[in-house]
Amino acid sequence: EWTFDIDDEEVEERTRLLRCKDCKGAFHVGCMLIHGKKENDEDGGDEEKEKGDAEEDGKVKADVDGEEEDGKVVAADSDTLLEPPTRDPKRCHQCELQYKLQQQSSSSSSSNFTSLLEAIIDERTVRVKVTPKPALEATVNGSDITCYVTLGGQSNGGSDHSNDDDDNNGSSPAKRVTWSDPLDGEEQEENDTIPKDATTQQIQKLVSRALSDSDHARLQDYSCEALRKHLTTEESTTKVVQLGGIRMLSNSMQHHPDRPIIQAEAMCTLAEVAWRCPQIGMETIRGGCLELAMVAMERHAVHSKVQQMGCGFFRALSYDAKCCTKLKSKAVSAVVDSIRRNPRKVKVHMEGSMFLQNMMVVSSITTVNSIFRSKRSSDSDLPMLLPTLLTAIQTNLNKIDLVFSVFGLLSNVARNVKGRKILRSLDADTLAMDAIRGHPVSPELHDVAFALLQNVINVRQENNEQQLLDLAKMILESMEMHPEEEMLTNACRLLGVISQSTGTVQDLVRSGSGRQVLTLVSENFPDSCNELVDGLLHD
Repeated sequence: EWTFDIDDEEVEERTRLLRCKDCKGAFHVGCMLIHGKKENDEDGGDEEKEKGDAEEDGKVKADVDGEEEDGKVVAADSDTLLEPPTRDPKRCHQCELQYKLQQQSSSSSSSNFTSLLEAIIDERTVRVKVTPKPALEATVNGSDITCYVTLGGQSNGGSDHSNDDDDNNGSSPAKRVTWSDPLDGEEQEENDTIPKDATTQQIQKLVSRALSDSDHARLQDYSCEALRKHLTTEESTTKVVQLGGIRMLSNSMQHHPDRPIIQAEAMCTLAEVAWRCPQIGMETIRGGCLELAMVAMERHAVHSKVQQMGCGFFRALSYDAKCCTKLKSKAVSAVVDSIRRNPRKVKVHMEGSMFLQNMMVVSSITTVNSIFRSKRSSDSDLPMLLPTLLTAIQTNLNKIDLVFSVFGLLSNVARNVKGRKILRSLDADTLAMDAIRGHPVSPELHDVAFALLQNVINVRQENNEQQLLDLAKMILESMEMHPEEEMLTNACRLLGVISQSTGTVQDLVRSGSGRQVLTLVSENFPDSCNELVDGLLHD
């Protein structure tokens, strides 16, 4: 029986009931430790016996070490009732004990942290939060995702069904990924295949931070641009892809479709990935970046940076044969529309023309059909592609990069009968001759101009003998100035076309200066030019 020699006010204070913030149960301020001791004696007796420390010196040890007040630890025993604390406790004895044990466990095993793992397959996400360091694997088959959390050598399985149509089930083989990419501020799993150098840590931090805050527009803009600085070699580009760089870029584009700068920065970085390592281009397509780029170009139809970077991304992909199979239809049409909608954007014309030139080699019929016709009624009032390009050259004839890229495309289009007819009607031959005169020291430009003129020069047109003679003189001057094999080959072929139409050109070719130039070309490049020169100098 407990007796106390205290006044009524103190009794009232000690017997006041409080509510525990954890278990929501009621407890007394003064009797908290005693009640806790008695309960622990009853419930935890077995545990004390196992330790062989049930009693010592006639005193029963309490299960709690005591409470800390003002920097001093006050012990609790069976014969002493502690004075109530100066402020009300927030928890009852049991909850306070459990709270302190959790605190001690957390501080003593700091390595056993809680990690948030994430696996994404086909735009479906699975997240698992586990302790300690785990590894998350997931497989997908049709619309079913199965997760495997490896913890202490064991795996726990789970599944998640997406909202995909039922007819997609079993349409593709199961794919398996392993992902351990914690969010910013959490420790990264060791990856045996990627050395933990400073660059790897920077890329990991950059990617993780961007993925953890997808809605932060400025962060996404910065991350897309900063990631590009790590794409210096094929090896570094592969590392960026392994660390989730493509996923980060597609995530930025998905979350900010109305931000043209983010779309442009992401596509510019994607283009750099494909340019540095062409075989990785298919990874960007599998990641949905091709579709996202086409959506961005349609949404921001007259934004110069979006259109330039979109065309540049497609161009970078077009250097890989596998990627070209995915670019033949929609991407070609998107670039044609981009050039038509932006008639004054020189860089859009350059990137677009070089992409279309590559696609002419891969799929000439599909590309030519897209060039000749417009499928969009909304763009019916815009000029067609070829007039748009020729007008751009007339306006910017001094910009050699633009002229070179456009002539490269037109020389391929001119091989088509319909294309040749359209280019002749637009006086493409006159424009090509003006470009040669305007850039006399550019053998690359002369090469594509000669290739274009072979098909568009109209040798049967009346009163054009002087024009053909002037062209022949320019060709011979260029051959004498630039001993470039490919250019000399096209120059000889063009001379063969125009010399057959008039005796004046033939006399010029076979005269002293002409014969001397051609003979030198034949001696320097016998394999490619000997037969062509022989046809020019002899009947």
